[in-house]
Amino acid sequence: MRLLWRALRHWVFPDLCLACGERLRAEEVRICRLCLATWPRADLERVGLPGPWRARALDWVTAVWVYDAQDRVQRAVYALKYRGFSRLAWELGPILAEQVRERAQEVGLRALVPVPLHRRRLRERGYNQSERLAEAVGAVLGLPVWNALERLRPTRSQTGLGPSERLQNVQGAFRVRNGEDLRGLRLLLVDDVLTTGATLAACAQALRMAGADWVGGLALATVPSNVARSLSPEAHRTK
Repeated sequence: MRLLWRALRHWVFPDLCLACGERLRAEEVRICRLCLATWPRADLERVGLPGPWRARALDWVTAVWVYDAQDRVQRAVYALKYRGFSRLAWELGPILAEQVRERAQEVGLRALVPVPLHRRRLRERGYNQSERLAEAVGAVLGLPVWNALERLRPTRSQTGLGPSERLQNVQGAFRVRNGEDLRGLRLLLVDDVLTTGATLAACAQALRMAGADWVGGLALATVPSNVARSLSPEAHRTK
C-alpha cells in the first residue's frame, strides 16, 4: 500500500529536480539523472596555495563539479545549504567519495573533518551541510568524521568578497577543539563550495598547528574563475 500511495502521490503531486526544475521520475529522489550526468565536472586537483598560505597548509585540494551557466549546480548547493534539503548530501556523497578514493588510499587518510559553522548559524540552520557531506563520504569510504574544528567567531559571508578580503575574513577564525593532539594524522577537510580556498586554508592551518601531518580539501563544487586566480597555476594538474 505504501508503494501504491507513493506512486499515486508522485503522479498527482510530482517532485521536481532541485537543480533544473524538471519533473522527477519515481526512482529519482532530489536530483534527476540527467543533471547528475551533465553537470560540468571540475576536473580540479591542485597542490598548495599561494600568497599568505605559502606554508602550504593544504597539501591537496579537489572539487567535483563547477558552477554552470544554467545555475543548476548553484541551485543544488543552495537547496542543500539554505532550503533544508540536507538529505541531498547522501545522494551526492558517493560521487564525492569516488573523487577522493584513490588519494585517500594513497596517503593513508585517517578521518574526514567538516568545515564548521559558527554555533549561531548552526542553530539557525539546524545542521551543518559540510558535516552531512562528510558523513555521506565517510559512509562510502569507511572513514570516521571528526568535528575537530570550531569556528571562533561568526564570519561575513564570503560571497562578493575578493581573494584578499576572503583571506582576512577567515584568518584566525578556526581552532582545534579542546586542544586535541593531531600529531601524525592525515585528514581531509570537507566543504560545500571552493572559491578562493581561503576557508579551507584557514581550517588546514589550524589542523597543522595541532600537528596534522597531511591535510587535504574536498569541495562539492567550485567557482572556476576565482579559483584560477587564487590557486597556484604551476601546481595545477588534471586527472
